[in-house]
Amino acid sequence: MLRCCVGLGLLLAACSSARPVALASGEAVRLASDLVVRRLAEHVYVVTHEKPWPANSVVVEARDGTLVLVGSPYTTEATERVLAWLGERFGTRKRVAIDTHFHDDAGIGGNLAFHGAGIPIYGSALTVRLLSERRQEPGVPPDHVFELEQGLELPLGEPVRVVFPGPGHTADNVVVFFPQKRLMVGGCLIKAGSTIGNVADADLAHWAASVRKLDGYDFDVLVPGHGERFDRGMLEKHDPFDRDRRRQVGLVTHCHFDDFNRAPH
Repeated sequence: MLRCCVGLGLLLAACSSARPVALASGEAVRLASDLVVRRLAEHVYVVTHEKPWPANSVVVEARDGTLVLVGSPYTTEATERVLAWLGERFGTRKRVAIDTHFHDDAGIGGNLAFHGAGIPIYGSALTVRLLSERRQEPGVPPDHVFELEQGLELPLGEPVRVVFPGPGHTADNVVVFFPQKRLMVGGCLIKAGSTIGNVADADLAHWAASVRKLDGYDFDVLVPGHGERFDRGMLEKHDPFDRDRRRQVGLVTHCHFDDFNRAPH
């Protein structure tokens, strides 16, 4: 069973050279002034790109040795730093990337870097369409496309399941389930903390119901797209639009992602 390190007071190991150090459980390494990699649990690393607002992507070492990159930092440059660190940390490995939704944060922001490194990028047909329809600069789409409702399973020595629980933060948001690791990567469908974030592309009517569907999966560790809480207890009170928080929605619904989401995500 995964041993989840959920404490928020993680030790940051500052790097004085270009070579990153191997991480023990609970440690972290700063790859840039705004980019941190934390070892959350055995074989599970959370990458937090801190600007403009902290956003989490995840790297999971699958049982067959493949590195599964779920989402990415906001930018090509930051993603290239992560790929360089992974190369030094793990050596030559098979790598696959999964787009969680069509926004840059924890989504498609690193696709140009993935494409340049020859990494296959999995994403839904709806993500491809929304990239074209909802953004002034479409970005690099995934090159391995699946139907959203059908989801996807990658056999990597263990099942890696891409699941669409329903619309929420966006119409295309997916989660990635690692049943043998008892790990769920929630992407931007899940947000830790007390603020709603960007709802420019959100489905306000169905978000909470989509989150509740995750309760039917057996996992201990839940990684949100934003925030530093990593346990499934987030599901218990995760209603982004309950009475106390609904008042915030009007502050951010006017924003669009092409304005670089000028509201917390």
